[in-house]
Amino acid sequence: MAATTAVVLMAVSTAAQMAMQAQQGRAEGRAYETQAKVNEINADNQARDTSLNEDTKRRQNRLEMAKIAGAQAEAGLVGGTATGSYMQSLKNAEQDALNLRYQGMSQWQNYKNSAMFNRAYGAQARSNARTSAFTTGFGGLAQAFAWGAPKGAFGQKIASYFKGA
Repeated sequence: MAATTAVVLMAVSTAAQMAMQAQQGRAEGRAYETQAKVNEINADNQARDTSLNEDTKRRQNRLEMAKIAGAQAEAGLVGGTATGSYMQSLKNAEQDALNLRYQGMSQWQNYKNSAMFNRAYGAQARSNARTSAFTTGFGGLAQAFAWGAPKGAFGQKIASYFKGA
């Protein structure tokens, strides 16, 4: 009777451990998936912000270049040095806009990579939980055999094997 009670208690304990491990893995997987979705949203926002910032920078650059051209014309500066200076300012302005684009797209890619890794971590967490639950179940089954194996020759062999005898 005591052996049967022990086997039943072991089975209940093992089932509870398996359920807890599976639930923990699912919860961890959902947490990673949620973070991946947040990263995707951040990536989309970064792409929009990058485009807006680049357009804004180019608009500011055009205004600045118009002011420079107007000031040069008003001062009567026409020719090699003034044109060279103006062209260098144009190149610098374009480089500023391109730097904004590069910075924004790098951040966008970082968010995308983070989302991809979080999805992989979530899948791994779920897989680990399944493996852990299976291992717990198998260990509980082995203990149940060891404690409550039938009295036949096969049962005694199993019991002695798991008891280490």
